[in-house]
Amino acid sequence: MKARKIANCELIFIDIQSIINPFIIQSFVEIQEEIDTAVLNNCLNETIKLCEGSDVYKCGKYWNFQFKTRKIELVILENYDNFINNELLNKTINYNKESIQVYYIKFKNYDKKFLLFRFFHGVFDGKGSLMFIDNFLKVLNNIVPEKYKNDVNIDTYIDKKLFYKKYEKNILKFSINEINKINDYNIEWKLINLNKYIHNIIAEIAHIVALQYNKDNVKFVIPVDLRYRYHKDDKNHLGNLILPIYINVGKDEKISSITDKIHNALDNSKELNYCNVSNYGYRHIPTFIRKLFLRCFFASIKNKNIFSAGAIISHLGKINYNEYKKGNIQDLIILPSHNPLTPFSINIVEFQGKTNVIIGYYKGQIPDSILNNIESYLKTL
Repeated sequence: MKARKIANCELIFIDIQSIINPFIIQSFVEIQEEIDTAVLNNCLNETIKLCEGSDVYKCGKYWNFQFKTRKIELVILENYDNFINNELLNKTINYNKESIQVYYIKFKNYDKKFLLFRFFHGVFDGKGSLMFIDNFLKVLNNIVPEKYKNDVNIDTYIDKKLFYKKYEKNILKFSINEINKINDYNIEWKLINLNKYIHNIIAEIAHIVALQYNKDNVKFVIPVDLRYRYHKDDKNHLGNLILPIYINVGKDEKISSITDKIHNALDNSKELNYCNVSNYGYRHIPTFIRKLFLRCFFASIKNKNIFSAGAIISHLGKINYNEYKKGNIQDLIILPSHNPLTPFSINIVEFQGKTNVIIGYYKGQIPDSILNNIESYLKTL
């Protein structure tokens, strides 16, 4: 694969990571059986070969392809204490050197082991990261894998397929709890295991979260996967191929009404907004000016104690890991990639007869009662 120019939307991720927090998609695969590290290393590099362009690094205004020059090595962590609240999850990925990190983690007093996949969000979106992991597990289990690419520039999609409308601010005062350091990457997460498939789960989550705000109008951001909607021939691409739709939900709004809003937004491409990349001159603005603008923008949010949305709700897709026997896989958890524009960031991943909902939030800022309300509601559906 040849080097490709960094897209405007990818440049946004690079700029934000350099000034505010690591934009990393992090996924844990929980396994019970010991797997030889040489086997895992081989699987990793075979997967990278199959996922062409996944091992890029930044070089000026381009992503450069590097598989032929060096391999990405699996990192082994022995006798580990805790992976939830430690420096590992807060580490940035140096996109000037790599876009992927993979760890094999063993614990001191815990039988289970974890594979931790870390992806720089400027190269992968959530769906793309899930596709990479699925391929890794297929290679590990000698199942015929897919061939993917990471060479699509999202600016081309926008230019050819979407219309623009002026970005409308709909700021939301945060009423669940006061928050003082929204630009500190101090994130906790809650995993909700649902042993069932829930129809209209995005609408159900929007409904219960809106109830917690107790407001008449709460905005939600829902990323839409463009792989299948606009470019069916390009569905095997790993990169940032999502655009957000925005819906407003009232505290007493019915599920059917929320579902209609989602469908209407999906059916009308004019509702697809990506205000950050609508200006094609972004890449031509000097770097220090771009970063200064972003710093001022985030500082204004912090000082006013407001958010642009109540939550980001991302449905990342489905993976049938029950088909993969090697390692005795128990679970897969994709942590939300958080940002200071919203107090909640929620990921949904479906399995065979099971759904995981992972809620990311700022540490110490969301009361347990709020999280318990959301969990109780989803488990009663």
